Amino acid sequence: MAAAAIVEMAGGTPEQSAEAMAITLKNMLGLVCDPVAGSC
Repeated sequence: MAAAAIVEMAGGTPEQSAEAMAITLKNMLGLVCDPVAGSC
């Protein structure tokens, strides 16, 4: 949520804020490089 807030304060769009939140959540859950889903 902090990433989305930083994007908003920097003048980003709501879509950019949502992307920032999603990327942070993926990093926290370890889904960025998931060999099972083939995203790596």
